[in-house]
Amino acid sequence: MEPAVLEQSEKSPRITATIVTLLGRILLGQVFFLAGINKLIDPARTIKLIESHGIPFPTFCCFAAAALELVGSLALVLDIKSRWIALALAAFVIVATSIFHWDFSKDINVHFFRKDLAITGGLLLAAHFYSRQNTSWWR
Repeated sequence: MEPAVLEQSEKSPRITATIVTLLGRILLGQVFFLAGINKLIDPARTIKLIESHGIPFPTFCCFAAAALELVGSLALVLDIKSRWIALALAAFVIVATSIFHWDFSKDINVHFFRKDLAITGGLLLAAHFYSRQNTSWWR
């Protein structure tokens, strides 16, 4: 009877870890998925915003950002190359935040800046977690 109890106690941490990491990937991924969808629903708004910051090729940038957010979020949730996706999304957030939320004279930008830093921190933790837990080169 003891081996069955031992087997169950060994499975429990693995199941918990699987559920927690899946939930974390879903929570991070949904932010990017919804942002990508919003860019596709109203690209003119996003293109106008990009143009207002003097960024070249605003139409290309709009659709490239939407593609990165959609593909990246799905890959993160589905655990496909999660470490690399997390790093790519973290870099994207840092670049986007430094361009669009740097004007601290507007209170909303302070809020967005801090939120984006927190998201970047979560993505960096995810990248680190996957580099330590999964030894496959593609993770």
